[in-house]
Amino acid sequence: MKNIAIALVLLFVVSCSNNYEAPPYPFQDVSYYSSLSGRDLNLSPVQAGTNLTFIDFSQGALSHEWSIETGNFYLKEKFPTTTGADLTPYIDTEKGLTTTDAKAHVLFPNVGTFKITLTNTYSEKVTYKGAIPIDAVKVGDVWVFTKVFEITVKAKVN
Repeated sequence: MKNIAIALVLLFVVSCSNNYEAPPYPFQDVSYYSSLSGRDLNLSPVQAGTNLTFIDFSQGALSHEWSIETGNFYLKEKFPTTTGADLTPYIDTEKGLTTTDAKAHVLFPNVGTFKITLTNTYSEKVTYKGAIPIDAVKVGDVWVFTKVFEITVKAKVN
């Protein structure tokens, strides 16, 4: 056991280097999550009445906004998560079609294909480093990152 501890200490000392360069402060990065993560949102239809959660984990953004299309709604926190629950009493009528909240719970009551858009601005270029990288685009004095999620909503199956 003592030999293992000595080996770990030596490994730590040898691996330390003066060549480490900390990322610039403030750190800027783009990252997001959806409750359908791990599935291709464009190929995974959901049933009418379904809600999805979208979260922006980005760091150092100058501004941030989620936007949805007419016919869809943001939900208040603490809505029921049971399948088939009526979520209309939990619609956040104060939000309209945009929110600057980091987390957006979106209700899809109608059949069709709908877009949910994440738009962030940065003082420096950022790139989403997922399976398909997405670069921010310079617009005026800021870098604008845009990610559009297309959600296909099908009729409820009874």
